[in-house]
Amino acid sequence: MVTKAQRLCFDTNALIYLLEGVRPYHAWVDRLFSDMEQMGRQVVLSVVTEAELLVRPLRENDLGKIARIQVTTDAPNVSVVATSRQIAREAAAIRADIDIKLPDAIIVATAIATDCDALVGNDSRCAGRVKAIPYIYLEDAIANGRVV
Repeated sequence: MVTKAQRLCFDTNALIYLLEGVRPYHAWVDRLFSDMEQMGRQVVLSVVTEAELLVRPLRENDLGKIARIQVTTDAPNVSVVATSRQIAREAAAIRADIDIKLPDAIIVATAIATDCDALVGNDSRCAGRVKAIPYIYLEDAIANGRVV
């Protein structure tokens, strides 16, 4: 898969699939993530995604998973974006408009605020409601062999 996207935002579930080898999503997300790195293109993560990724490993005191998350989030082409007032306000507007959970709205708002070409995830609710930015729904992308 060779992506044309210059900047992609990844939802938490996509990163969980990548880091934990969840089938059938892992191979597709791994290839996309690797393509982005090899081509020097930007991966954007919301600080919410980083926090969500860390909850379970911290709860289980899984130092190996914590280290893998840090290696991924600290990669040279990965930016973890803090939630600003602008993003918070955009998230509130998104949540009010399409009725998705606040963490999801913050992730969508982060993708928009950082001029991402698309948001990659596997949330059917977001896939059906998010219109402000292309949402690459992994279930469909894998079934259709979609290239971003």
